[in-house]
Amino acid sequence: MNTQKQKCKRIKSLLQSLSGIEDIGFRSRKRPYPEVKKIYCKLCKKFTTASLSVIGEVLGNYDHSTALHAINSFDGLYETNGLDHPELYEETKERLQKEMNALS
Repeated sequence: MNTQKQKCKRIKSLLQSLSGIEDIGFRSRKRPYPEVKKIYCKLCKKFTTASLSVIGEVLGNYDHSTALHAINSFDGLYETNGLDHPELYEETKERLQKEMNALS
């Protein structure tokens, strides 16, 4: 299996664990699903070299354009302090950085 795909699966698993959501790829527009999907896509882009297609596929068979839109939306929300759960992003990012440093 592609190592980038494995990294994306790890990010998804960690986010599901920290958010308490069973499947962040569930197709729903109800909060907090959209924001957690955006966080997932942003973290995959930050910590992997996975293509947008792979990121969308791991999320739940989403299209590459969905992943791109999620990343761009996240950037706008993060810059304007518009995230409902910025602590989820920060905690997940910190844990992933520790994991990456431990592997190095």
